[in-house]
Amino acid sequence: MKEFILLHANWAPWIIFFLILPAAFCLPISIDILLVIAVVIGTTLIPESLLSLYIGFLCGCIGAAWIAYWMGRLLGDRVTRIPLLKKVLHQDRLDRMAGFYQKWGTWTLIAGRFIPFGVRNLIFYSSGISRMNFAKFAVIDSLACIGWSALYFTSLAYLSENFEVMIHHMKRANLIIFGAFSVAVIAVIWYKCSKFKRSE
Repeated sequence: MKEFILLHANWAPWIIFFLILPAAFCLPISIDILLVIAVVIGTTLIPESLLSLYIGFLCGCIGAAWIAYWMGRLLGDRVTRIPLLKKVLHQDRLDRMAGFYQKWGTWTLIAGRFIPFGVRNLIFYSSGISRMNFAKFAVIDSLACIGWSALYFTSLAYLSENFEVMIHHMKRANLIIFGAFSVAVIAVIWYKCSKFKRSE
């Protein structure tokens, strides 16, 4: 597997990009898992492609959002009758999302980028169905996507690159916790025993 990835390293960003696009159709493809995969591959196998992997991931996320928006805009409420989508896009969910838009406005779109499990797609479809101005949608969602993906990508990359250091610190922390717990148990047993002796 490692040899295959190294051999096709130039294609890795494109593969990530095209794997993300079907998420627009509510297929069970986790963008968050693909993010982790891209980071792990980039930091451990092809560090020279880490930036291009991020760009591929970012473009895929934005592209999937645009697809969902335009499906919602062109099909309107009929989108809930598409067999592939009707399990996720219930009319009551879309109505609830419209309520969020009325209350919070574009903050709904920004916050939605940080919420997984199909909420993002629901927001994108709702934006299209409500005929939100596409230029406004594209700018706000792209900025939110850049913020969300950069935060998670860099955090995961840091954790991945410093994995051995973290394990070392976790082992030390575990020893300290175990030592403190042992002392506490011994102290409780000693206290119980001394109290029992005094009561005799």
